[in-house]
Amino acid sequence: VHQLTTTSSAVLAFELVALRDIPPGEEILIDYGKPYQTAWDIHVKKWEQKRHTPAYTDYVSAVMLNNDIHTHTAQIRTRLEEINDPYP
Repeated sequence: VHQLTTTSSAVLAFELVALRDIPPGEEILIDYGKPYQTAWDIHVKKWEQKRHTPAYTDYVSAVMLNNDIHTHTAQIRTRLEEINDPYP
């Protein structure tokens, strides 16, 4: 929890409910199951095919966006802010 209060980048966060005590340092693994893995594999394959098309030339990965935010070269505007200060 402390790490989440000290980071300034987007992170994936969710809550888990344990059915038993979890000792400090014990690793928690999640198995989403075969249907999830199959769907994910199909998504990745389609994404790899699409990301090289002209429609995806402006794509910015989450890693790149987080790096830009840390170096203050990126700014995410609200819809209201975009009216007065649109993206280039």
